[in-house]
Amino acid sequence: MPTETMPDWLRVFADHQPMTLVTNTVRSYTLNGTGGPDALPALIWSVGTLVVTFPLAVWLYRSRTSQ
Repeated sequence: MPTETMPDWLRVFADHQPMTLVTNTVRSYTLNGTGGPDALPALIWSVGTLVVTFPLAVWLYRSRTSQ
């Protein structure tokens, strides 16, 4: 969906969310065989998300199973 038709606050979120970068990278790999300009930011977002959520998931798992 073109973001030009969205309200300003929603357009900012839609244009700068990490899933857009990942989707564009996968699309570029599929169609062109290269990651394109979004590949590095998509990788950084993916690794950053794992760095934050993996320890949180381990902590939650341990706190709920150690009873």
